[in-house]
Amino acid sequence: MKDLISFLYYFSIIFSILMGIDCIRRKDNALFWLLAIFLFHPIGSIIYFFTVKPFTIKFPFLSPHLNPILPIREDTPEERQFKEQVSNIGGPFQYEQLGLYYFKKGYLNKAEKNLRLSLERNPEALSAQYGLAKTLFRNENLPEAIELLESVLKKDPKFDYGYALFGLADCYRMNGDNEKALELYEKVSKTYSFFRANVQYAELLEENNRLEEARNIMRSVVDSSKTIPDYKREQEIKWIEAAERFLKKHP
Repeated sequence: MKDLISFLYYFSIIFSILMGIDCIRRKDNALFWLLAIFLFHPIGSIIYFFTVKPFTIKFPFLSPHLNPILPIREDTPEERQFKEQVSNIGGPFQYEQLGLYYFKKGYLNKAEKNLRLSLERNPEALSAQYGLAKTLFRNENLPEAIELLESVLKKDPKFDYGYALFGLADCYRMNGDNEKALELYEKVSKTYSFFRANVQYAELLEENNRLEEARNIMRSVVDSSKTIPDYKREQEIKWIEAAERFLKKHP
């Protein structure tokens, strides 16, 4: 009996910590629930579990709050606002904003659905085309992503400050069209200072037996990294280190 009480005590502590972490990640009313969870332990964490962290229905006779299978994702205030605008106005801009919100949060299927609805209402919207292209790229639908990016860049070659051009180069590379990828990577490299683009360009040059050109690109990455601010270096450290490793491998 004593062992059981000890087990339940430690289990309740771990359970409350997990609910606290979940509460922080959700962000909605986080301070209120953190206080409830830890001031009224363990009752607060149990109430949180059954009221804020509901579960989907897998069996029709179970309440969604009692079925421990998969969590239902609750709408955030920002998401509710976008949905209300779609419901009240239903224009291409409202669908686009909701789709881009879902893309940012990683809900790619919902992002694709809403961005397509936006383009049905305004097929010429470059920002919606671009958002859908990025979503399709993440969903590994490269042919359609390429088609959309080509359309965007035909109308605005500098769209999104060069990131659209870089994205199309990336799509070509991943789709196995090295010739087109190299052509675009060269344009990106000459016009913009994207560490990742330059590293990927150099790696593709190496794959195509253009080692000296690849070394020059990697040297430029390493040299550029010496003059950038510390915060920028932290953001780009992955690509800087990749360039340094490449130069050690190919001195």
